[in-house]
Amino acid sequence: DMTFGVGYGERPPTVPPPPIVVPVIVTHHERVEQVKGEGPIAVLADDRIVVSEQVFFREARAELLPESDRVLRAVLDVLEAHPDIDHLLVEGHTNARGGQRYNRRLSDARAESVVAWFVANGVQSDRLLSKGFGEDTPLVPVTHPDAMVVNRRVEFKVLRSDEDGIEPEV
Repeated sequence: DMTFGVGYGERPPTVPPPPIVVPVIVTHHERVEQVKGEGPIAVLADDRIVVSEQVFFREARAELLPESDRVLRAVLDVLEAHPDIDHLLVEGHTNARGGQRYNRRLSDARAESVVAWFVANGVQSDRLLSKGFGEDTPLVPVTHPDAMVVNRRVEFKVLRSDEDGIEPEV
């Protein structure tokens, strides 16, 4: 027995749904949930610009998604308000999905994309550095239920030149 059918009407849309935005404050040793809409998106805290929202990229690519503009503009505001920040290191981090070499290259490319966004929005390129760490510095163990989301992130580390005028090394 063979069965087949014919359907009428419009095809369903093929546009993928937008990514889910999860507001999270991420520092090296803690993850604090934030109530959406409360508090600043980016704040200068010691040697970091701490962000309460993630930077989003196209899946497995270094292409920034429009949802990232809000958090990147907040970091840009911090940079403009603090000309004493000599250098900002944009750190790219991935989760453990994929091979280690692939993740390192992807995190490098993503950090470079963020730097390119800042340069396109008026930050001097000599004030910015980028480095990808791949999956080498997770915030939570890979066994954590939120590891895939939490460990995939961009961090902003403030590097200040010392008195000798020596450029910071990455």
